[in-house]
This record gives sequence, structure tokens and C-alpha cells, in this order.
Amino acid sequence: MLEILVTCRGNSCRSILGEALFNHLGKNRLCAYSAGLQPKGKINSHMLAVLEQHQIPTHSLQSKPLSAIQHHHFDIAISVCQDDDDVCCSINRVVDAKVYVNWHLFEPSHCNEAEYPAPYALAYDIFEQRINTLLLLPLETMNSEQLKQHLHQIGQKTRYE
Repeated sequence: MLEILVTCRGNSCRSILGEALFNHLGKNRLCAYSAGLQPKGKINSHMLAVLEQHQIPTHSLQSKPLSAIQHHHFDIAISVCQDDDDVCCSINRVVDAKVYVNWHLFEPSHCNEAEYPAPYALAYDIFEQRINTLLLLPLETMNSEQLKQHLHQIGQKTRYE
């Protein structure tokens, strides 16, 4: 099983979404975790509602710092920060992983509250599409460079902001 870490600044919305979807869609192939550089300590209630609407298990999800997983080795570390210069993109300095990639994803909680649930549903759809595309690949036989190339392409191909 490939082990994946999904990170963002607050670990309350996007990275939580990634963890939940990777574990749900990638059963028996992927095991995902999430963490944040400055975790909020709670999960965004709107994102929880979207996950529950799609019947994605949420009981084990929690907002936590990168230090909670600092001694763990990952096959893939994915940052979902919006900007390449964001401090969240520096996860390769803190996390032990074979492959690092950024899957830019807008922060739904920064959208106007009146737009709910649209931004959260869009973030869900983008992440689901990315993971389903990834799961079509022969992950178990790919080397790190091939994996990195495909992960980068997937993140670029489904980039909506």
C-alpha cells in the first residue's frame, strides 16, 4: 500500500478532504494522512457536511500538526496550497517522502459564506477527479520519477481556481 500525506496550512478543510477521499477511494491501495503547518485544531464543518453527504467516513479525521507525523515515512507528500511560494510548499523540508508534489487547490473556506455549499462541492469534485485519475495508474509498479510526473500532470490537468 502506498502511504500518502496531504498537507495545507490549517489542516481543517483541503488536506482533510484529501485524506478522507484517498482513504475512501483508494481502499486496499492507498493509506492517507493529513497534517498542517499551522493546524486549526478543528475540522471545517462545511467540509464535514460535504464528506458526509457523499457518505465518506469522517469519524477518524482530526486536525493535527506536521510534528504529529514527523517520524513517519511517506511514498507521496502532496501540498494543496494555492501559490507556489506559499510556505506550505516547503513540506519537503519537514516531511520524509519519496515524492513531493503540489496539487494547487483553492481554499473553500475563503469564499463568501453565502456561496455555501458550492465552493466545498467544487473542491470535493476536483479532488475526487484527481484521485480517480491517479487510481487508473499502475502505482505499484511505477518508480518515483514516473509517479512524480503523473502526479504533477494530474494536478495541472484538473486545476480550477
